[in-house]
Amino acid sequence: MRRSLVGLAAVLVLLVPGAASAHGNLAAAGAFYSGLLHPLLVPAELLCLLAVGLYLGTNGRHASQIGVPVFAGFVAAGLALGGLLSLPVRLPTIMALAAAALASLSVIAGKRLPHALLAVLAGFGGLAIGLDAVPDADGWGDRLLTSVATVIGSGAAIVILTAFVSSQQRELSRIGYRVAGSWIMAVAILYFGWLAVQ
Repeated sequence: MRRSLVGLAAVLVLLVPGAASAHGNLAAAGAFYSGLLHPLLVPAELLCLLAVGLYLGTNGRHASQIGVPVFAGFVAAGLALGGLLSLPVRLPTIMALAAAALASLSVIAGKRLPHALLAVLAGFGGLAIGLDAVPDADGWGDRLLTSVATVIGSGAAIVILTAFVSSQQRELSRIGYRVAGSWIMAVAILYFGWLAVQ
């Protein structure tokens, strides 16, 4: 009887919710790994990353060669600006969702856009992720390390995604990318709705 009470107490303690964090708590992982994983663990940033990667990849290798450096450069710019500016708390998240929705819409439509527009959308997505991923770390050394890791992590993820998508251009793959784009668009719209009622 006593063991079952102890077991029940242990289960109840595990069910008590902890403090919620919109950006996750990666402090235990250290500054570098926290920054490296941040774009993959924050929902709005992940949606933006997936949508822009699909968008660049479906526009072909040349588009990826233009868009990926622009994207990574604007992630760095967003991190720098976010550290200097005092923006409304939800603005970077809304920007990331808007970039995800726009890129997904382009994937769903299946139309190749001019390279100038492609670079603008890639830059907007990168800027949104950078602004949303500004580190909370204490000390400029940890902030710099976390920021550099965020640029590396998001840049590596976008390179891998665009390389995979651009190498798979069969008809069935293109249909799959449109379906994925529509799901990303749906999740972004639901996320917008959730933000509106908060």
